[in-house]
Amino acid sequence: MKRYVMRSEINPFHDIRHSHGKCVLMHLAQAAFNNTTFRIFRKGSSGRLREFVTDKIGDGRRFTSRRDFEMEHAKLLRQFPRAIRLNANTRYRKPSFGHKAKVIDLYLKILFIQREPLDAATAKRLGKRLHVPLDNIVLKSVWKDFSQQLEATGVAKRDLSLSKLSKKHYRTIQETIASHAKQAGTVAILYDDRYTVGSEQNRRYLGR
Repeated sequence: MKRYVMRSEINPFHDIRHSHGKCVLMHLAQAAFNNTTFRIFRKGSSGRLREFVTDKIGDGRRFTSRRDFEMEHAKLLRQFPRAIRLNANTRYRKPSFGHKAKVIDLYLKILFIQREPLDAATAKRLGKRLHVPLDNIVLKSVWKDFSQQLEATGVAKRDLSLSKLSKKHYRTIQETIASHAKQAGTVAILYDDRYTVGSEQNRRYLGR
């Protein structure tokens, strides 16, 4: 007779809450920099530049006066990552003052713009209702985190593919994620934050 050992449940939202602030800034950096922005830089520079602006600028709260802003802006230009180079068409020249300033200014612009559409109350209300955007990477994580609950409702591992996902299983997954988010005192939409930061720890978690 087979013996089944129940795994102790670990709620992933406790870790997600802890890293949420960093994830928000990474989302903003991704919104600020598109393929056109990075075309002038050597391939592979995008991640380093996003890390630079999120680490050195953050949410911009320390810019309390015009003088503070100008001083910090000049400091950021001096701190621009030395390893960054322009693309092969320029023979990998060092970025000019203008190139550096554009990276910094685009991120600061998106910090300002992203706060415009929703007031705090609307954003909070909406956040409680949103579904997690699913893809095959997120679905793989869902199975690692919630396989016991999903199996109990009739969802099998083979069902967790974006091309095969049914409406019924989609709803079950979203409800399961939302339930665990509520237990941790947060919202379900943050579940895929771990992939925004893209840390080595997250890649190990996925077995990649």
